[in-house]
Amino acid sequence: MRPSERLRYLLELRHFLSDWTIACCFHLARQEQWSLTAEQILASLRSPTGFVREAVLAYLRVASPRTLRELLPLLRNDPDRLVATQVTQLMAELGLNSQPRRAV
Repeated sequence: MRPSERLRYLLELRHFLSDWTIACCFHLARQEQWSLTAEQILASLRSPTGFVREAVLAYLRVASPRTLRELLPLLRNDPDRLVATQVTQLMAELGLNSQPRRAV
């Protein structure tokens, strides 16, 4: 099995992995530019652990900027202070409006 396939397989076993291991998987995928499935990404974004969500956002910044742009507004009010700060920084970096749009 190729290393990228092993990593994707490992993330399929995410219910049996520590949060730290999951975050490391996303950092490795980002570094090596390996693709992950949408299910793996979304499931990890729902993680209750902030540093897992941070790792997913860092991965998306490299792997799928378009998807990241779509998800950032949804994560603006993340309960984890570090993730919320990361979201604010990414939104500013990508030129996204940090304030919700009001209907006219």
